[in-house]
Amino acid sequence: MSSVLLLVLLIALLVASYLLFGRRLDSPAFVFVLFFALAVGNGLANYEPFAFDLHPNTVALVGGGAALFVAVAFCVQAVWNKLMGGREASEAEDDLLVREPLHVPVALYVLGFALALGTTWLLAMSFTRISVEHGGPSDLLGVMKTYDRLAKFSDVDVSIRGPVGMLVVICDATYYLWAYVVAQNLNAKRRIVNVPAMLIMVIIMFYTLFSGERNGLIMRFLAFAFLYLNFLYRRYRTNKKNPTARICAVIAIAVAVGLLAFRPMLSLVGRSFDERRSLSDYVSTYLGAPIKNLDMYLNDELPAPITSTPTRWGDQTLAMAYASLDHWAGHDAQKKWDEWQPFQTINGRKLGNVYTIYYTFVFDWGYVGGFVATAVLAALCELCFLFSNTQRILWNGSVKTSMLIYSILGYGLCFCFFLNFVVKVVVNSGFPRMVAVWLVSSSGLAFLNGRTEKRAS
Repeated sequence: MSSVLLLVLLIALLVASYLLFGRRLDSPAFVFVLFFALAVGNGLANYEPFAFDLHPNTVALVGGGAALFVAVAFCVQAVWNKLMGGREASEAEDDLLVREPLHVPVALYVLGFALALGTTWLLAMSFTRISVEHGGPSDLLGVMKTYDRLAKFSDVDVSIRGPVGMLVVICDATYYLWAYVVAQNLNAKRRIVNVPAMLIMVIIMFYTLFSGERNGLIMRFLAFAFLYLNFLYRRYRTNKKNPTARICAVIAIAVAVGLLAFRPMLSLVGRSFDERRSLSDYVSTYLGAPIKNLDMYLNDELPAPITSTPTRWGDQTLAMAYASLDHWAGHDAQKKWDEWQPFQTINGRKLGNVYTIYYTFVFDWGYVGGFVATAVLAALCELCFLFSNTQRILWNGSVKTSMLIYSILGYGLCFCFFLNFVVKVVVNSGFPRMVAVWLVSSSGLAFLNGRTEKRAS
């Protein structure tokens, strides 16, 4: 009964989020609540095998956290609207960001292809070296599988650092720039299908598979989706229309295709799957099971108990940042994923080894700290979302950096029901460097386009 009440609460919050945040399907509150609602709904669909009768404290944490997220985001929006004084509405009448397709000089396309292909080759060589050094194979699928195992379940530091690591950061950053260009071109008043930019995106997506994980690929797909939605809402807002029905139809198709492809994608990264498990069983391990894992953790019922405790402030929440600091200080990174995330089973069903973002917060700071962290997350995400919807571009550049940042935050928000990706992807040493690449590239593109316009006139 408690699980049903939680689902009803989440659905109510989802409807409220849709109405309170301008009927935007990409607002932080809507995205955050949506995926928790889907997770709980999937858990209820597996009620008997998952024993999905959640304890009151789990319902309070998940439901209360979602309500708090919506409330904080709404307060931030209210303060923003008061300070802006309705300026956003007037700007929407002629949104400069979708007036004309963003022009990119041919030389930058050539540079983009060279960078993507060069990075792919160097990264393949680096991953192969790491695999061979630790007794692994040298074929591509074998390298992917070995690297994934070393990264997740060993104390080996498999980070790609030095010149190659910096090149990867730069190339990763350019993916979002090309995604921005493609999304903007598709939604400009004079629409353009930018094939060269799409091809560069595909090359960069390909090398993300070398790590043996699907997360990088999913992250880039979702980041592009959030960029596209931002431009789409700008275009429809200018035309005084609401694209909700169209977006829902596209999302439904995308989700169906994604679910069908999710398991076969394992073969792309050198991993296998149990053919005896049905697709719904497999999907439930990733969708509904994290909520059950959280419930068992909060009530000391885990079959494989978590015995470790935090050794420093925000130990698990800020793990990626600490790993970077450890490296720069000359120490080995403290990798505790086996201790923090042991695999769980119940009634013979696999539950995986993820416990939602709330587990991370409660592990580090307890229940009160978990609510505080959720409130801070809501405020920061909503603020970035609001900045991403203005027309202002930093330093008179060509690319709106806040849109790029929110595209990555949006990916993290989608997976809060799963793991703490939203903090992981932005609180690390690589993210500030990516932002620096965006700012420099935006200014450089504006400069080149400015010179071209002067010559034409």
